[in-house]
Amino acid sequence: MLLTPLDGITLQTKIAANAHAMKRWLGKAEVVLGNHSDRLNAINIFPVADGDTGTNLYLTVRAAVSALDESPVAVTESGNDVGAVLSKAGQAAMEQARGNSGTLFAVFLCAAAEPLAGKTRLGAPLLATALNRAQIRAWSALSEPVAGTMLSVLEAAAHAAQRVDAEQDGDDSNHALGLSLDAVVEAAYQAVLRTEDELAQLQEAHVVDAGGVGMLLVLDCLRSAVLGMTMTMTMNRRWRPVTAGVSMSTFRTPLPPWN
Repeated sequence: MLLTPLDGITLQTKIAANAHAMKRWLGKAEVVLGNHSDRLNAINIFPVADGDTGTNLYLTVRAAVSALDESPVAVTESGNDVGAVLSKAGQAAMEQARGNSGTLFAVFLCAAAEPLAGKTRLGAPLLATALNRAQIRAWSALSEPVAGTMLSVLEAAAHAAQRVDAEQDGDDSNHALGLSLDAVVEAAYQAVLRTEDELAQLQEAHVVDAGGVGMLLVLDCLRSAVLGMTMTMTMNRRWRPVTAGVSMSTFRTPLPPWN
């Protein structure tokens, strides 16, 4: 099922994919993860039910944002270098990473920054390359990587970006970037929904993977920051990621309402 709010978004003119947009992305992710950390903690079942995935991811993203806030030179003196901004944020995130979710976010950021070094704008081809680099590095970052987690969500997003890039023949236009970001968020969303069936612990608890939802929110923040649009995703009172236009019948197993 396609996400209805994404229809036709590439016709708008607010697309900004420079270094300032990357900083805006991370700032937005900090706010969104802060607002959702308690809900992510509540569905933190795998690998252990220690209820800290949301907090760990939020604190790691906050460290990345703080590094950019403390040193705006990352944007002003780098000639609007997208890779330099993400690299600085990634290094700070890596130094202060909390838990598996925080570590994987830091790896994601550092790896994505590499092909963007020296680039002043993020286009669809670079997005595909960056996400693919990030998902490969993330899978290798853990001693025992497991499908049905944020790794699967990042992998699905990367494959979606590669597919759009191939379909658009490497088009570097804003239009192609909009199509790619649409596809990335849609693929991540569908991957999150699949996590419940991929891990027995999640299926037994009737929840989706907390880290996967966190990665989905991060990617949706990227789309929002670059395209100048509102967020598509939120989490409802049944601990599910929800997108406008998708009925609750999409989620097979109802959960207890938020108390």
